[in-house]
Amino acid sequence: MGCRPEPLIRTLFRSRGEAAIGHRSGGSVRIASKLVHRSGPKFANPPIPLHTSSAVPDFSIRDATDADLPALAEAMVRLQTAHTEAFPDVYRTFDVDVAKGHLESQLNEPDTVIRVATVSEDGQSEIIAGHVVFAVEEKPETVFTRARRIGHLCQIEVEPAFRRSGLGQLLLEDCDRLATAHGVTQIFLQVGAFNSPARAFFEESGFEEFGSRLCRRVRIER
Repeated sequence: MGCRPEPLIRTLFRSRGEAAIGHRSGGSVRIASKLVHRSGPKFANPPIPLHTSSAVPDFSIRDATDADLPALAEAMVRLQTAHTEAFPDVYRTFDVDVAKGHLESQLNEPDTVIRVATVSEDGQSEIIAGHVVFAVEEKPETVFTRARRIGHLCQIEVEPAFRRSGLGQLLLEDCDRLATAHGVTQIFLQVGAFNSPARAFFEESGFEEFGSRLCRRVRIER
């Protein structure tokens, strides 16, 4: 489930444009499409207050800390469960402790950042409304491709109570800022073919199809 090997598959479950993304693929034929977004070392990012319209909360986006991991782990389990239910022969189930350990390792990766969007609940305490996991990856030159630096949108998720508020778009815009700060001009992700709302959201947000990975089940029985 880590961010560093081949690009992970992160899928979006949305309601009218709001994000809740996991990292799975599925479908019997076309499993996943790679999308690319052209964006306008360890991250050091200041909190960003985001003043939205009066009809929705004012969100602030900052780097995640160890204290945020329990809430983020619950979100990851929720996403994993959705994919496991869709494709139990592919995806495993895991509990909050496993998810927390994975997120903790991501916090310590030098080229990966977890950003959380928060909102004030009572003027004093804050609650997590959504998060994004973003990585900068160096792709070496191969016989087929040039060496390049890319952004990898590993995961993006908005808590159910804050969907339809525009927060999904705000998190994507935060990724653009991170990409620009690190000399990245393209952001990649993969989305499951079974999740058409995810594809619609990403395409509406400026992602273009870059390539497809296909799957065919073996037809000869033993």
